[in-house]
Amino acid sequence: REAYPDVRIVGVEPYPKSLIQGLRNLQDFLPPILDLSLLDEKLNVEDGCAFNTVRVLANVEGLFVGMSSGAAVHAALQVAEGMRAGRIVVILPDRGDRYLSTDCFACTNLECVYRDFLKSLQGGERE
Repeated sequence: REAYPDVRIVGVEPYPKSLIQGLRNLQDFLPPILDLSLLDEKLNVEDGCAFNTVRVLANVEGLFVGMSSGAAVHAALQVAEGMRAGRIVVILPDRGDRYLSTDCFACTNLECVYRDFLKSLQGGERE
């Protein structure tokens, strides 16, 4: 913030009882290194939205990332919708090979992937 005082810092967390591995709801656990006062905003991401984003990143962008990375990118896309100009930096905290046996990669048909991704961007129903 010293170098860029106008920067916005957005935290991402799943809803309680989420299936997003590696990402916890802060009601369940508050990491001792997390200083919530540094966040300008906190966004909750649904499991399905994170999973759909993971599939699109793999099939379209060639990025083989995990569930928490999908949640981070989904939140970044939400932030981008409200911006007129600027840059967004997203940290992708995990990789996809850890999740091959999960439902995260169950839908591989591109038509299914796009449909579910677009639905999640439009604010699909809470699971």
